[in-house]
Amino acid sequence: MLAGGAAAFAPAPEAAAATMTQAQKTSIEQKVEVELVKLTNTTRARVGLKPLKVDYLLTKSTRSWSRVMSSKNSMFHSTTYPFPARTESAGENVLRAPVTASAAQMQAAWEASPTHWANLAAKRYGYVGFGAEIDDRGNIWVTAHFLGDVNGDYKPQSTPSTKAVAGSKVTASKSATARPAFSKQLTAQKKAVASAKATAKKLAKKATTSSKVRKAVSALKSYESYVAKHTPKITSKTAVKTVQKNTATVKTQTTKLNKLIKAAKKA
Repeated sequence: MLAGGAAAFAPAPEAAAATMTQAQKTSIEQKVEVELVKLTNTTRARVGLKPLKVDYLLTKSTRSWSRVMSSKNSMFHSTTYPFPARTESAGENVLRAPVTASAAQMQAAWEASPTHWANLAAKRYGYVGFGAEIDDRGNIWVTAHFLGDVNGDYKPQSTPSTKAVAGSKVTASKSATARPAFSKQLTAQKKAVASAKATAKKLAKKATTSSKVRKAVSALKSYESYVAKHTPKITSKTAVKTVQKNTATVKTQTTKLNKLIKAAKKA
């Protein structure tokens, strides 16, 4: 069963989007997608229904269809079935609005329409995807795909596509540089630990004669445990911010240690 509805606002002025950069458009599109998920689940909670889970197969299909509508400057429903072939319960809502419209206004327009409401408040649906596309005419095109797992064997796609997270392109770029930088720092620390052990042995004999030496020896002996604590294993799921924070922290500590060693050697 495929259910659908379409809604349109008044035409939008071209000036609203003409001066936008692609990054600005992407940011608005992503924000609208995220907010519509929250608003839809708030609506469902209001009528006693379970929240819908975001599925990125649906997200991908909605973005694709919104681009189609934008390119044709016409609002209409999908001409091809965008869902898994074995799915028996699916729905589609489409919308065109001025780029200045809020997600709340879009949601209100859908809720005011019986056909849109039928999809928003359908108990049979368990998954959803929203896709937005801003054109150069000042419009934002939005598609929502709803899916019900009738056979109980649907495996949703939990991994977002490139556009799914705000600033994802920037994040990916940071990830490409931060992780190797952190790995390089780990290698440098292994050498530092080995050097610290050797230096500690040499300075230990002089520890009683200088406070600077005692301080350095203490720092050198604790450095190995410090390294173990601040060098967690990096996986594909490790947050980029965590990698960057650890890299900065370890570099700072290494710099302090090196200063202590130099001071101790001169003492």
